[in-house]
Amino acid sequence: MALVTLLLTAPGWDGSHTHHAPASPPVTVLAAFRHLAVVAIAVAAGSALLRPLAGAPTPGCRNLTRMAAAVAAVSPVMAIGIGGALPPALAGMAVLTLALPPLLSRAAASAVAGALSTAALATYLATTLSAGSASGVRGVVDAAAVLLQGVAAAVWTGSAGHLATARAEDRDRTARRLLPAILAATAALTAATTARLANDGPPSSSAIWTAVLAADAILAAGCAAAVTVVWLRRSGRPMTRAPARSASTAVGLALTGFAGAALVAMPPPAVPPAPGVPFMDGIDAGGRLIPVLVAPARPGWNLVHVGADRAYVGAGRGRLTAAAARPGTGNIWAQVWLPAGRSRLWVKVMGTLKAVEVDTGPRDGGAPDLRGSDGPECASVALGRILAGAAGPLRSCPADRLTAADAAALRATVRFVAGRGAGTLGLVADSAPRSRQAATIVRAAARREHITVAAPGRARIPLMIVAGWGTAYGVVRDVGTGHTASQGTYLAPWLLNTSLLVPPAGQLLPLRFPTGDPAAVRYIAELSRRFPGEPASAAGYTAWLKTSREGPVRLYAASPLLVPGVPDHRHPTGAWLPHGSITAITSALAE
Repeated sequence: MALVTLLLTAPGWDGSHTHHAPASPPVTVLAAFRHLAVVAIAVAAGSALLRPLAGAPTPGCRNLTRMAAAVAAVSPVMAIGIGGALPPALAGMAVLTLALPPLLSRAAASAVAGALSTAALATYLATTLSAGSASGVRGVVDAAAVLLQGVAAAVWTGSAGHLATARAEDRDRTARRLLPAILAATAALTAATTARLANDGPPSSSAIWTAVLAADAILAAGCAAAVTVVWLRRSGRPMTRAPARSASTAVGLALTGFAGAALVAMPPPAVPPAPGVPFMDGIDAGGRLIPVLVAPARPGWNLVHVGADRAYVGAGRGRLTAAAARPGTGNIWAQVWLPAGRSRLWVKVMGTLKAVEVDTGPRDGGAPDLRGSDGPECASVALGRILAGAAGPLRSCPADRLTAADAAALRATVRFVAGRGAGTLGLVADSAPRSRQAATIVRAAARREHITVAAPGRARIPLMIVAGWGTAYGVVRDVGTGHTASQGTYLAPWLLNTSLLVPPAGQLLPLRFPTGDPAAVRYIAELSRRFPGEPASAAGYTAWLKTSREGPVRLYAASPLLVPGVPDHRHPTGAWLPHGSITAITSALAE
């Protein structure tokens, strides 16, 4: 039973079960050491905690506790040996577990030390596994439930250790003494699980929900069998032969422990995201975690961004539409209408269908409209905030207005073009407010420099693009393929986007930060880790930084590295320009 309990409980203590957690591949070896340390601490702490109930420890019990303490203490060292590290709190608890085996000789000291170790382990699990849960009462319930899971795990594993190592003639007495603790832990965990389901609703996965019901059924049967045995014993009613009595007790305890361990092992019920706040979830499909971004997560039309080549998305299981690629972006997108309040978004990818819990909040009309061509850029703002751990309601989009810093950068770029002797400047804009304001700024600066502004065509003139991602991608692609002539393609600062830099169009950008800045490198690394294949963007980077970059404007040239005759179909990821370089070609420009 001890082995079954340990094997069942270990997966439930991994931090990968938190809802809306970043999509990142698990480090399986390091996770195994983390599981090993937690299980070993639970065994040693449970054995010490239950020492007064179980009676004097047998040699087998002492050896089991020593072995568990040794395994716990060695786990941090083994983790360091593979180039990783256990969380400091867990590593500290693991080493301190070595103090428990010598205390088994004294019941009171052993119980106190076991209680402290159990409390520390339960607190660690509560702070780790409830991270990312909802705030307020719901968050308190989540933390309390995980806290009880830790205590119950120590009680069950400790009971299993004492029963497995008890002498044959003492096992019946030991089982009677331990039964109240096992039933109390089981009842407390059942109450916590019920409260959690009442708070958050059932898990979206039918398989998990079936497992919950099955575990509860086993739990009820085990409790009934154990309680019946105790009642018959205490009432003095005749029972069958002694072997049958022992078998009944063992079956009752085994069923109870098995069901409780199953409840501990299961991932916590999915906690819906904060109402009206964009969020990212993950779908386990095809052997990897597929990220899914929902923005603005408000009643009405929403953009759903899936980190895959093919997926189907919808507000109902039977109403799925295919997500598709959009110009100037990576991965695929879909527009889905969501009702006010809590609902489910269905996503099918790589043959796996999952319901994602959504809470759009009340209908107040304050959400931006992401259906247009600038929607993905706005969604990248939400993604940047999520990566930085600073998610909040999406109140506006970058394309809604032109910032003073970007306006100054555009004026400086026009002066640079004039200084190179250009008499005509091609200009591409679109209907977004930012683009219209930018076009006005460019035309005014061109007049001051005596430059004529014209539409792009076959003439080889400098070309400035102040449109959004979608329009800009079409123009850059046409320049790269020779359909549009250009003597240098000057992109607005917000067009720093990996997808727009890949086509060989002589792109130049006025930027206020070096693209190799350590902060930029960290942003790209985090983006690649949690949303693979997603192009890095100026909007996402600014949102991730939580502030705009201040500094002088310099022109940077993008130089993609392409092999002639071999098109590059790989997803851009891992750098601003993965297969090329972005280099400053000027000193600070006059603003």
